[in-house]
Amino acid sequence: MKIVVDAMGGDHAPGVVVAGAVAEARERGTALILVGIEEQVRAELAKHGDTSGLPIEVVHASEVVAMDEHTMAVRAKRDSSLMVGMRLVKEGRADAFASAGNSGAVMAAALFALGRIPGVERPALGSIYPASPEPCLVIDIGGSWVKGVPTRSLYHFELMIALCTKVGFYLAEEFYWWNKAKLPSPAEWVTVRRIRVKDAVDPVWWLSKTPFPKADNRRVLAPYSDSMKTLLRDGYKAKKRPSGWDITDKFSKDHGGAIPPNILTFSHTESNSRYLQRCRDEGLAPHPARFPPALPEFFIKFLTDPGDLVLDPFAGSNVTGAVAESLGRRWLAYELVDDYLRGSTFRFDRVVMPEENAEAVSAAGGQTTGGQAPG
Repeated sequence: MKIVVDAMGGDHAPGVVVAGAVAEARERGTALILVGIEEQVRAELAKHGDTSGLPIEVVHASEVVAMDEHTMAVRAKRDSSLMVGMRLVKEGRADAFASAGNSGAVMAAALFALGRIPGVERPALGSIYPASPEPCLVIDIGGSWVKGVPTRSLYHFELMIALCTKVGFYLAEEFYWWNKAKLPSPAEWVTVRRIRVKDAVDPVWWLSKTPFPKADNRRVLAPYSDSMKTLLRDGYKAKKRPSGWDITDKFSKDHGGAIPPNILTFSHTESNSRYLQRCRDEGLAPHPARFPPALPEFFIKFLTDPGDLVLDPFAGSNVTGAVAESLGRRWLAYELVDDYLRGSTFRFDRVVMPEENAEAVSAAGGQTTGGQAPG
């Protein structure tokens, strides 16, 4: 496999990118193509001794899409390291592309140069829940409607199938988040024409690289119902039910709670939290797509142990990081919008901002630190 690496993307590029590429080529023999301003890339390569025997190629790109540029900058900068690198993949000169640069621009470049998987309408981004022996990927991309007509998009199903059949993931289980407090939408079909009911369920895919990812449903047990509590108190006579189920005496054992279903019922009614109050006090716009803490809490408890690492590459207001912190997990969260990052610090009692690169766009391990989101 040959991988294109955007030498100009991310913090302290091209220095740290070239250093990482040299280390990878020396330790694992991975074939790499470094794309960027050739003079700068070769100057960095020269700092690492004799690299002539390494499987590293340099391809010149005269332009760079900076981290603070709009995603659509790739349209104007056709000779940027992102677009040149993507074209190398399209032409068959490489098998994959990697960048630590502007995530939105990376995605846009991929769409322009490579297109979409057949049948896929839009790309999706998810959070990684590292677990033994392989990390899990949990994606909540919501459902959507086909523009202009009252029919549902099949995108989220197509994405899940593509990730399993083309990327090598397994669908460990599908979940559905039911938000009881969600307002009726889309208004045209639900409240105006009255030909659909309100859309209140988001599909959440739990994907893994192994059929047996680490998980323990005993960590997410739901409270017993009143009838189950009565059964546990008064006892139950083991017998075969009319439905055909053979209920044994093990049914009357108290396990501390009921195994939850894959329909997760969490209302989203945040209106006066500390986060929102501090945003108002500081004159910052709250992130518009927040989700209730109970949602990441369920999966973090279910799929990780204390001390494990939780990664959210598109943090928003960093609900995931705050929940991971409260549960004793290590965490990394990345966000490109400065105002959202500053607002996310309101979720923590103690935040350390570095003097250098104070306008950082990544928060990690309970401290807000300098850095950029990976592509």
